[in-house]
Amino acid sequence: MLSQPILVIALAEGRVTAASAVADRTGVRITASVRDLVPPEASDPRSAGRWLKSLLRGAGISARRAVFVLPRGEAVVKRIGFPAVADLKADLPGMVRLQMLRQLPFSPDDAAIDFMVFEPEAAVAGTPAAPAPTAGSSPTPPSLPALPTLPAGLSATADGSHADGSQVEVLAAAVPGERIRYLRDLSKAAGLKLARVCLASTGIATLLRADDGAGSRPVMGLAASPAGVEFVVLDRGQLVFSRRADLALPTDGLEPDAEDLARRTATEAKRTWTSYRVIENARPAEEILVLGRGEHAERVARLCADAAEAPARALGAAGAVRFDRGAADPDAVDELLPLAGVILEGELRSGGIDLAHPRRAPDRRARIRQLAMGGALALLLVVGTLFTLGLSGLRSLDDEVKQLREDRNEAASRRSEALRRAARVEHLVRWEDSSPDWIGHLVNIHGLLPSPDQLLVDQLDGAADMAVTYPRQATFDPARYASASSIKLNLTGRSVSQTVSDATRDRFVRDRSYRVAPIGLDGGLVRDEKYPHAWGMSLTSSEAEPADAAPAAAQPGGPKK
Repeated sequence: MLSQPILVIALAEGRVTAASAVADRTGVRITASVRDLVPPEASDPRSAGRWLKSLLRGAGISARRAVFVLPRGEAVVKRIGFPAVADLKADLPGMVRLQMLRQLPFSPDDAAIDFMVFEPEAAVAGTPAAPAPTAGSSPTPPSLPALPTLPAGLSATADGSHADGSQVEVLAAAVPGERIRYLRDLSKAAGLKLARVCLASTGIATLLRADDGAGSRPVMGLAASPAGVEFVVLDRGQLVFSRRADLALPTDGLEPDAEDLARRTATEAKRTWTSYRVIENARPAEEILVLGRGEHAERVARLCADAAEAPARALGAAGAVRFDRGAADPDAVDELLPLAGVILEGELRSGGIDLAHPRRAPDRRARIRQLAMGGALALLLVVGTLFTLGLSGLRSLDDEVKQLREDRNEAASRRSEALRRAARVEHLVRWEDSSPDWIGHLVNIHGLLPSPDQLLVDQLDGAADMAVTYPRQATFDPARYASASSIKLNLTGRSVSQTVSDATRDRFVRDRSYRVAPIGLDGGLVRDEKYPHAWGMSLTSSEAEPADAAPAAAQPGGPKK
């Protein structure tokens, strides 16, 4: 039996694409759709909502439950692992929010943060794939396989880890709170009920899982959207990587150059393929799947295969997404597929990302408050009984005791809140103080390098590991905070001779500012007549701020010119 119609809307880059759909466990049926440019006068959420209401009415769309789909570029998405904890359901929301707040490029005060939990590898690897359609089969496909998810309540072992001993991994997403408020105000002005706010990436991943074999092997998928082209990587049926490329169709009414658009899409696919492969512990994707129908999707798949030197093919998701006659413009079908995937994800998975209703930790103090209220009620009944028995003289004493208890509770509450705020502020201050002085380290390194005519640095990257700790104790004392940091810088390049490379490394060793170790093609040869000798070294330091930059180093074989 089909569910009630739901409206899915993508609003980004001055474009709106909306579709009315019904879904069940066999797939999604698009009943009507519309796309248009947002007019300049719809600059605030109320005017935009009134314009959207008129647009939907003109397209014959009457659904009132709305799901808004955000492009990857509007959200910060991170895959985070956590050690074992005692109570996943209670502790995980707070742990995820704390980790995400440290990495947000926008104000974290009211950021909307939600996450979905990854299933342990053993369970995910056994997820069945969707059956492939056979010739002459019915147009209604069999039920799709359930998406991998944790059981109800985020079940785990007593120590907080999964049953197979693995730690908890989540895919977290965050957007500014003002963006969610904008969508709520727009929905209210348009007469819609905001059901969910999710990402296009998860919808694409849902449709890719329906492909035979994509549930167990690593694959990369891409799909066109109003805001550009979305790229995702699935491993064992789970979304592990995503990015967006600004390849949106032109908004001035001009027809895009299909060949040029396909070529640029293939270039971005190669970049995504390369970026994902360098991630630690990442399994290389085995195939590229282009979510789309028709000649353009086939052209993109062919160019992606040539660019990435990997197998690629177009995936129409015909079994999971169906269109009523006249429900969509043929040119808009590819843009509607990720939106249909979002609807299908909501039907199959109950633990997906919903930025309109983020997960929150359960209220552990609710029972305490209930008991306190019950105790207060019992006290009032006793006082009333005593009053009716003629003990009117105790009324003033009871009132005084009640006031003192309220004053004590209020003072205790204020003190606890003050301590919590002080702890948060002190933690942030210590964290800032432990941040590395990257400029100082670069100046110090520059002073130890010879002149460019002797040695070149081709690549320099660095990473920092910072930690702020506080011992468990009964009272709060800012002096008990401890902070530590360590940095690691990797340098690779070329030199005119091995002597120059060795001399440079010796200068860093004698300087004692860093622990030095060779990396990469150190000591090897490269195709460069002037700088034929490759070198590379890893510099590690536990000092956030280096000592004064070293004096300019004399180049091996003579002074710098």
